[in-house]
Amino acid sequence: MADSADSSVRPIRPIRPVRTSPLLYIVVLPLLERLLLGVVAALAQGYIPDRLDPAAYTQTVTLRGLLSPKSPLWKLVGPWIRWDSFWYLGIATGGYTEKAQAVFSPLYPAAIHLLGSLTGQPTAAVAISLLAFMGALLLAWRLVEEQWDESVAKRTVLVMLLFPAAFYFYSGYAESLALLGIVGTFYSAKKGQWIWAGLAATVATLSRPVGVIAVLVLASELVFQAQADRRAGRKVQLLQFASLFIPVAAYLAETLYLYQRLHILGIAQAESLWGGHIANPAATTGALLSAMLHGPTAGFTEVQIVANLFALALILVTTVTVFLQDFPPTYRLFTLAMAAVLLLQTSGSLPFGSELRYTLLLFPMYIVLARLLKRPRGFTAFMELSACLLCFLLVEFVRFQYF
Repeated sequence: MADSADSSVRPIRPIRPVRTSPLLYIVVLPLLERLLLGVVAALAQGYIPDRLDPAAYTQTVTLRGLLSPKSPLWKLVGPWIRWDSFWYLGIATGGYTEKAQAVFSPLYPAAIHLLGSLTGQPTAAVAISLLAFMGALLLAWRLVEEQWDESVAKRTVLVMLLFPAAFYFYSGYAESLALLGIVGTFYSAKKGQWIWAGLAATVATLSRPVGVIAVLVLASELVFQAQADRRAGRKVQLLQFASLFIPVAAYLAETLYLYQRLHILGIAQAESLWGGHIANPAATTGALLSAMLHGPTAGFTEVQIVANLFALALILVTTVTVFLQDFPPTYRLFTLAMAAVLLLQTSGSLPFGSELRYTLLLFPMYIVLARLLKRPRGFTAFMELSACLLCFLLVEFVRFQYF
């Protein structure tokens, strides 16, 4: 009797944890954020006076296509076309015609040129940025989830979405495309998909000058994989190293093209035309602090000073954390290289240039913030503050007050 009673008892199935759908964070939230920020940008453009006359910029290039500044729908796109956007649109329209354009890498304007024939170039510019950003979010989610766990992946994507300078990911800037290439290089190299990693590094290299550091990610992963194969007694596949040829060849082709077209040799010469140069980070930081205490000179504002100081703090925290915590060696090498570039460069009259925008490509920074902000209250507070700063800087950006 006891045996029959025991046999009728069904075993309790373990409850499986509910897995969050990445689509909510990768598709729904970016589109919702773009909609909400679009409302903020349209209101800023309609009710807050611009610092500069936008007509002075829109007249510098021919904006061909279905949507132009004369269209009543321009407010949907116009606020996102600012500063460097006009340079990208100018290259997309007429190619490289002056030396100052050499600092703008060719992939983004080439993509605008191709898609712009269907949608209009300003629309193409913001559409490419949005799609590339969503692609970067997808790869970041998968990469971080496999390296750590889903909770860290979720927080990483949220930090990327609500970072104070995240509006550049929706603007006519190449940051989204460059970030897609950088994250794609990390992800494909980790998977051992070397050709895809080489193509992703090429996207990063041809999107922003600093994107060439993605080649370091690919090279270091190749070396680490070769060492692991040797320790395991497996034959090292030298053919894998051929993937390095793709971004290196692309970079050399870009350099030769710009030299032939504009007689500019290398990014350093191109940056010098904009006042960019290598400087002592301590001296540049001192100049930034002096500007904060005594007021800025012509060409930049107090908002840009505070934003650059915030960016410097983020760079320092990221660099220290990747060495103190269990980050893979590739992340550490990439962070060191990016930090060196960000700290050693300065541009024009503004110490460090647009440093907060430059930190957008420091991919490990998002993971560092996600891992440091483990407690829900701390993470929520940081996200609320970051969202407020995001809206404020977007308004300043639309008003030509922040670049």
